[in-house]
Amino acid sequence: MWYGNCNANKDSSVMQQVKTAIKGFCALILALALICLIYVHFKRADLSQRVLVALRGELATELQVAYFNMDLLSSFPRISFDMHDVILDGKGGSKLLQAEELQLTMSLFSAFSDEIRFRRLSLKNGEVYVERLKDGTLSLDILKSSDRKETVEPVLHFNKISLENVGIEYLDPTLDQEYQLHFLVGNITGTYASQLLKFDLSGEVVYDHARIQKSVYLNGMKGNASGRIALDLDDQLYTFEDLRLEIGDLRYEINGNVHGTDDAQNIDLVVKQTDGDLHSFLALLPTAYRKDLPFSKVSGAFITEGFIKGRLNRSENPHVHFDLQLDDASIESRHGSGSLHDLEIYGAFDNGAFRRLRSASIDFPVIKGNAYGQKFDASLSVTDFTDPLLQCTFEGSLPATFILDYIGKPDVIKTASGSLHFTDVAIGPLRLNEMDFTDLQHFEGRCTLGNLEVRTAAAHYQIHDGILILAQDTLNVSGVKMKLDHDEILVDGWLAELGDALESNDPAYLRYAVNLKAGSLNISKWIPGIAASTAHEIQARARPVSLHTSTPLRLPEGEIMLIADQFQYNQIEATKLSMIGFTKTHHVRFEATGEAAKGSLVTKGELEIQNGYQLKLQVDGKDLDIRECFTQCENFGQQILLAEHLQGKSAVKVLAELIWDVEGNLDEEQMHILAGMAIIDGELHEFDMLDQFSDYVHAEDLRYIRFSHLDNFIEVRNGNVYIPAMFIQSNAANLVVNGVHTLDNQILYNIKVNAGQVLAAKMKKHNPKLLPLPARKNGTFNLLFTVAGSMDAFKYDINKRAAESSFAQSTELRDRIREQLRAAFGETIDLIEPPEWETIPEYDMEQEGEEIFLDVIDRQE
Repeated sequence: MWYGNCNANKDSSVMQQVKTAIKGFCALILALALICLIYVHFKRADLSQRVLVALRGELATELQVAYFNMDLLSSFPRISFDMHDVILDGKGGSKLLQAEELQLTMSLFSAFSDEIRFRRLSLKNGEVYVERLKDGTLSLDILKSSDRKETVEPVLHFNKISLENVGIEYLDPTLDQEYQLHFLVGNITGTYASQLLKFDLSGEVVYDHARIQKSVYLNGMKGNASGRIALDLDDQLYTFEDLRLEIGDLRYEINGNVHGTDDAQNIDLVVKQTDGDLHSFLALLPTAYRKDLPFSKVSGAFITEGFIKGRLNRSENPHVHFDLQLDDASIESRHGSGSLHDLEIYGAFDNGAFRRLRSASIDFPVIKGNAYGQKFDASLSVTDFTDPLLQCTFEGSLPATFILDYIGKPDVIKTASGSLHFTDVAIGPLRLNEMDFTDLQHFEGRCTLGNLEVRTAAAHYQIHDGILILAQDTLNVSGVKMKLDHDEILVDGWLAELGDALESNDPAYLRYAVNLKAGSLNISKWIPGIAASTAHEIQARARPVSLHTSTPLRLPEGEIMLIADQFQYNQIEATKLSMIGFTKTHHVRFEATGEAAKGSLVTKGELEIQNGYQLKLQVDGKDLDIRECFTQCENFGQQILLAEHLQGKSAVKVLAELIWDVEGNLDEEQMHILAGMAIIDGELHEFDMLDQFSDYVHAEDLRYIRFSHLDNFIEVRNGNVYIPAMFIQSNAANLVVNGVHTLDNQILYNIKVNAGQVLAAKMKKHNPKLLPLPARKNGTFNLLFTVAGSMDAFKYDINKRAAESSFAQSTELRDRIREQLRAAFGETIDLIEPPEWETIPEYDMEQEGEEIFLDVIDRQE
């Protein structure tokens, strides 16, 4: 018991002695520190001078300091030297460092040493500029050559460098490269001994940009940097170990070294991107590239791994190889219509055997995904990055909305739906820099159309099915069914030399053959732009539509055939239409047959496009309903003789030559039309000219006449419409009319009327059957009148000599028109004036007869 108490007391005494010794030692250290602090305080001026001398003695370049201060308290037990507005030149005379604040820290006891050695450096609000010089060294090499022994440490020996708001810029003029990053907060821990720097790096960084020649990458992305770096400035050896760069959501790991020599850099680096996102990767691209991307949002895991190995100088490049992988990616269009999703891409980049962009390639053998709900598989390769050559394949389906989203939707299209199914599609080799997608020799594949629908403001187009096959610059079209409302067209044919036509922007290079079959076809609805406007609408336009081009329009060479059970253009309707057209450069030739206006039509024409447009047209119509003709043709653009004035069956033969200038204006002075027309069993009523004539001669039956024949020739020439003698055998009287009608509606007509028939009709009771009077003289005489003025205001007059002279001249005109029509058609409508209708010789003294006729008229008023 006693023995135990003795041991306890002994242990307690020992512990007490240890505590007392420790306190004494600490007191001694504190006393020494205070003594040193007091000493340094009184020697601060000398110590500050020694520090500046030591710094300048160690540096081979100039150091400028605006303000220098030694601080003993804020960093105790260390001594700090604060410098403000510091400028340090680099090797070669360029600026290496510019900072608002630079702080050097050393041990308190280092003040009593013969050597000045710093352990810590802090930079605030500054810039560091590192440049590769012409001799291959860095401007960072700023220390003087030292003859000191290896055991003697240099002055600038740091184990920690702190950075706050410090930018670092690296420039290599030889390779035309520039890199800038900005440390928000950073620490560099290690040694800076003589020409050897070994340190651990960590910090928050903004990657301002990386410029490689004219392309700028990174674009101010934020991230972190960490890892171990060793810089041997004497041997120009730069080693990176587990250097991790976090750029946005991308994380790169770099290992290896770069060894500089007099004529090259020997690079041996391995780069891994262990974690990444497609959006962050695209954000690295130059702004000019990113703004042209046809999508708005992207996502997906993006991974790269590769190496850079070999010599880099003016004539050599290292071997560069990177494997690329994109998984579970999604890309949304700018228009928000849908997305590419479940996207997977696998491939690699390699700069090839020559280690240059010329031999570089990027190859994606696997590209697959889902486009707006439709699956596809593709591949892509690009070679020769100096003049990129593209090749790709495609299998799968693409919705119409996807295609319009990514190639651009024309404003005229409001909505689109349906899909295009592609098989055996191959593109390339194609020069990407030239964007020569017009060279269709490098395109081939098959496209099946599936229930496509396109809506515009004016129409709703549907394509139920069909096949397009592109091969060797030729597009074959098979079984394409196009529908608009109740109209449906079946299209078959081919178009060749598409590439030449697209490349030169000249359709004359195109060759084609197209067959169109339709049950019903309303061309005005299919192509709304060709629908004719009303006269009022045309006049209301601020300016006419111009057809003018700097060069004459050139047309492709080929033929088009159209067969339609029913055809409509504006008010014009036809059935059993069969048409064939031929085009070549500046020439169009066409022929068409069909049934229209309850009759039949045969049309032929030729159009020349040379400094304007010259149309030669030939129309042969039989058994046409004259009222229907006027109705469908909208009264041929005039408001004088209207459809409601006419009734009867007509046969027409027309030859026309029409000329438009390059602006699309019809040249009325050069317009030439020859026409022959016969109306059989027709009626003419409420026609203003005859209404007024009936008032003039007091013959009510002229307001509503019926004729067995109305035979006529017309010539349009020099801006005038010429009508030779036109015989009308009617219920009221037998008439012959001729005259001239200007295109601005000024008229001069002559009328020859059987006065006896008119007088007899007035004596008789009205004949409601409106039977035509026989074509004979009936023992009476003829009267001749003139009608002059405008169609809105004209007057009648008896003018025998003028009328007879005009009728005599019209014989020559009539014969000339007849012969030209006969030459063109082989037969023509013939004007036959019955012999009984000729002027009677014994009535040469017609003045007496005229007076008797007019007296009778006056008595019956």
